[in-house]
Amino acid sequence: HRRKTGIIHSLTGKSRHVLQSSFPVPSRNGNRIGSIIRDISSQVQIETERDALIAELQSKNTELEQFTRTVSHDLKAPLITIKGFLGLLENDIATGKLDLVKKDIHRITSAADNMQLLLDKLLELSRVGRVVNPPQEVAFDSIVQAAIASVQ
Repeated sequence: HRRKTGIIHSLTGKSRHVLQSSFPVPSRNGNRIGSIIRDISSQVQIETERDALIAELQSKNTELEQFTRTVSHDLKAPLITIKGFLGLLENDIATGKLDLVKKDIHRITSAADNMQLLLDKLLELSRVGRVVNPPQEVAFDSIVQAAIASVQ
């Protein structure tokens, strides 16, 4: 048995992928060669599309890994600030420096607000492309009236 793939061209110029299987066929006059040719064009097309999808998925995974590293780094910065100023806050309370305590609390609050902003933006980003509200029927004339009012 021998198998070989190739491309054949019809008289109309259309190309097809084929798989040819050749094998010996015993006969009274000795062995002859038999051959079966199968059109595998759809299989080749599916494999090509699959390979393209795998490549796209690998690219998206790389982007996601890079994004995750960036987000992780950005979220660590406010935590480091909070931890650092908590140590200072504890020290300033112990030494009775109330003016510095207020500054420490302000910086901790600011870092917490920054982290909240980053998390809100991350959640907003995760919703991109998703339908937030279910679709509903709307009269076309109300859309036109709203557009006209907006332009005015």
